[in-house]
Amino acid sequence: MSDEDRLEDALDDLAAQGWDVTREGDRIVHIRGTFANPERIALTAIGKIAEQDLLVYAANRHGSWALAGWKRPDSVMLTYAGVSVRWRHRRLPDHVPPHGANFMSGQPSPYDITTKPKHLETPEARAVLSALGADEDWLADLLGEAARTKEAARLAAAVAARESAPARAARPRTPRPSTSRPAPKPEPQVAVCPRCFMQLSATGVCGNCD
Repeated sequence: MSDEDRLEDALDDLAAQGWDVTREGDRIVHIRGTFANPERIALTAIGKIAEQDLLVYAANRHGSWALAGWKRPDSVMLTYAGVSVRWRHRRLPDHVPPHGANFMSGQPSPYDITTKPKHLETPEARAVLSALGADEDWLADLLGEAARTKEAARLAAAVAARESAPARAARPRTPRPSTSRPAPKPEPQVAVCPRCFMQLSATGVCGNCD
């Protein structure tokens, strides 16, 4: 059986699951369906014909997707589940298939080419996808849409947090100490003589006139 026949049989098996399977050129396959784990579906498709170079894009109705590229010895996987795109690049020896159980579960392996921080794009991983025929404009749109979705989700979460936060109670104002000056004391009334206008003594007698 030729590689072409094996690929067609593999695609028929996937379509029999009720998924929408389309083919673009010789080495690119698109799968859409109700599955929960696009990464597992993409690796399953590659595993059905591991002898052939293949690029598989699998997406579910919830917006999660996986893009798997297989060109021995390189296995490149991009996954997106609503947060950020995770890149994983593995370089496998001849005896290791690309769809092993630990790969299906997304666990680290001794064949991972690691980055710091983890799961970042590398030129080598991007080169593998390009060699498999991944259109640069399509890939840029795919990654850009994921970034825009992440930012929209962040903004929506921030708005929701503000709206759900309890209203902040107004702080009671502490009265300030009074700074007003005391009223001036009234000046004492001075009795004067009506004739000479001299101050009278305590007895009320003018010492000048009497």
